[in-house]
Amino acid sequence: MKIVLSVLTFLTFAFAISVSAQNNADAAKLLEMKQYTAAKSAFISHLKQGNQATDLFNLGRIYSILNKKDSADYYFSQIQLSDPKSPYTGLVQVMNLLNTGNKTDGFSQLEKVNKQAVSAKDVNLLIEIASVRYEAGDTAGWIQTLNQASVIDRKNPKPYIRAGEIYQLMG
Repeated sequence: MKIVLSVLTFLTFAFAISVSAQNNADAAKLLEMKQYTAAKSAFISHLKQGNQATDLFNLGRIYSILNKKDSADYYFSQIQLSDPKSPYTGLVQVMNLLNTGNKTDGFSQLEKVNKQAVSAKDVNLLIEIASVRYEAGDTAGWIQTLNQASVIDRKNPKPYIRAGEIYQLMG
């Protein structure tokens, strides 16, 4: 009887994890497709299951895209509260430094975050770092960061898609 109960408990737990991961993947897919309202709702509902730095970062990014600075700042600030050791916390600090004109400290901190992302093999974080580099005017650094991301996961199209988006912005 205990074996059956423990197997059922394990299966329930495994199902909950897979549903949670699927919801997060769906939210990320909506964000990629620029379905910001639906992505925002999906990330917010995913946050109810637990604060995750990536969800908070993506919500901040959505609000930034929608030009809602106060809401973006709110979600970016929540990252440090939910997970102070997250590399996304460091990335938000870099963004704040760069936005205040402190490029020397910003790029120094960005190198540290970049090293964390490479060691963690976090392709999504590297893509975000590349975007921050481009927005800060680092004309060579953003492509190097995307190259690092593509080396980590050669089958992932996201670094190539972001490179295309940046090249399109460059004209």
